[in-house]
Amino acid sequence: RSCDAGSGELDAGYYDLLASEARTAVFLAIAKGDIPREAWFHLGRKLVFSQGERTLLSWSGTMFEYLMPCLFMRTRPGTLLAESLRGAVRIQQAYGREHGLPWGISEAAYGARDSALNYQYQAFGAPMLGLNRVWPDRIVVAPYASALALMVEPSAAARNLEEMQAEGWTGRYGFYESVEFRQDGSARAADG
Repeated sequence: RSCDAGSGELDAGYYDLLASEARTAVFLAIAKGDIPREAWFHLGRKLVFSQGERTLLSWSGTMFEYLMPCLFMRTRPGTLLAESLRGAVRIQQAYGREHGLPWGISEAAYGARDSALNYQYQAFGAPMLGLNRVWPDRIVVAPYASALALMVEPSAAARNLEEMQAEGWTGRYGFYESVEFRQDGSARAADG
C-alpha cells in the first residue's frame, strides 16, 4: 500500500505488481530485513496473453514499469519475470507496428503545458499491458524506453532508436524526451 507522507495515513490503493517498480522496493526491504522474504510472493502476478506473447500485467503498461527495475536487479533467464519482460517489449513492438509508429510507450512529458510553460508528465502505456486500461486519445513514445529495452531485446531496441533518429527525434542534447501522436494524425515533440 502507499502512504500519504504528510498525514502518515495509508492510502486505500495498492501498487503491488511484480511487473512494476514495486519489485525493487520489496526486494530492498527484504534485503534490509525490514519485511519477511515471503513478501516477494505477495506481489501481484496477473497474466495477459496478447500479440502471441504471455506477460505479467503492470499498472499502466509503460516500458518504465517493466524495465526500470532491471537497472538495479538481475532477472534470471527462464523465469516468468524474464519471459514477461521480453513479452512486454514484443507487445509494445506489435502495438507500434499496428499504429505505424516506433515503439516504446512509457511515462513521459507530452505536448500539454502548464501556466509556466512546463511540459506535463503522465504515464502512457500499451493498453493491453495495463491493469488500469486506458485507451488513449494520444500515444506518447519515449526514446528512453528503447534505451531500457537494450537490456532485453538489444537488436530491436537499437533499430528502433536508429529509426527515431532518422525521423529527426533528436535535438541539441540528444533524443527528445518524447513524441506525442494524436488520433488526428498530428505529432508533437517534448524536447524538455
